[in-house]
Amino acid sequence: MDEINSPGESREVNVAEKKITVRHKSIRRLPAIVGMSFIYFALAVFSLWCIGVIGYLFPIVPSVTGWIFLFVLIVSAAFFFTGKLKVTSVVSASMVCLLALVLWFSTKPSNDKQWQTPWARMPEVTINGNEATVNNVRDFIYRTENDYTPHYITEKFDLNKVKDLRVLMSFWDGNTLICHMMLDFGFSDGQHLVVSIETRLPVGSKQSTLGGLFKQYEVLAIAGTQRDLIMLRTNYRHEQVYMYQTTSSPDEVRSLLLDIFKGMNKLRAKPVFYNTITTNCTTSLIPYIRKIRPSRGWSIKFLLNGLSPEMAFKGGWFKHRAGESFAEYNKRSCITPIMRKCEDRNKYSEYLNREFGKLNQAD
Repeated sequence: MDEINSPGESREVNVAEKKITVRHKSIRRLPAIVGMSFIYFALAVFSLWCIGVIGYLFPIVPSVTGWIFLFVLIVSAAFFFTGKLKVTSVVSASMVCLLALVLWFSTKPSNDKQWQTPWARMPEVTINGNEATVNNVRDFIYRTENDYTPHYITEKFDLNKVKDLRVLMSFWDGNTLICHMMLDFGFSDGQHLVVSIETRLPVGSKQSTLGGLFKQYEVLAIAGTQRDLIMLRTNYRHEQVYMYQTTSSPDEVRSLLLDIFKGMNKLRAKPVFYNTITTNCTTSLIPYIRKIRPSRGWSIKFLLNGLSPEMAFKGGWFKHRAGESFAEYNKRSCITPIMRKCEDRNKYSEYLNREFGKLNQAD
């Protein structure tokens, strides 16, 4: 005889079946929920970017205008999600975003501005056979960080005498994740040329991380002397500067230097905006370096460039002693304590190269 369920048991079965049905529907809706969440998140980020663009690029009182349009977007979003005036809110938000896009694409970089003194001149390179002539090599004479005499020189380099490449990382204010990167090209006749990619600040502007995302500054590739670009940081700004000897061959270094020379001349003809993420002191140099030192894809250490020395060390690009750990290598690569002993700018380069040679003589 078939077993007959009691009314209570039937109700329990129905409840269980309903729970299973609800669970299945929720699972089926999960991709749509995730997708819509991603879309709303992307729209929120894009809206904030639009406000940033307006807040920095709008021609009339941009900061105040940015807050006004932020209020417009917030009100539009509130009306949209409450179901009131949906069409009006979408149109309003779209007009704000359209304004931001017009401002973004209509704002072009320029070399024709009134520049602050440290970034007033651009280097100009002429190649004649194996000789490179670099005009506007920066060689400022410092008394303090902000008290200096602008001084530029013209240098000639024999490209057949390219010898080696050093990478410099300069840390300030206790930073360990972010630093300023420079390259030091050495020649067998004792010459050195330092290359530093920096923000080119117009008169009256102050550098900011956020402003660097919204076309506030142009990029400047500085060609300078060791007693300017390095001494400024070790002796006057009191930054922690690390110098690393690379394993690149003279042919590789020569190829890198020629590419950078071409980039310097290109910036004279076609200026480029600085960008805190995509076009900064490190990411601007990565495309050049990758031609002689291919790497696997992109790394967060290109942005958190204070971590990149360890990556280069482990990848074999930084020359070090056998069995030496990165911590040991990094400790002896800090040149600031040594270089602060040299206060004579006329002897700085000689002292730097001699002492750096001692630090690496057992390599």
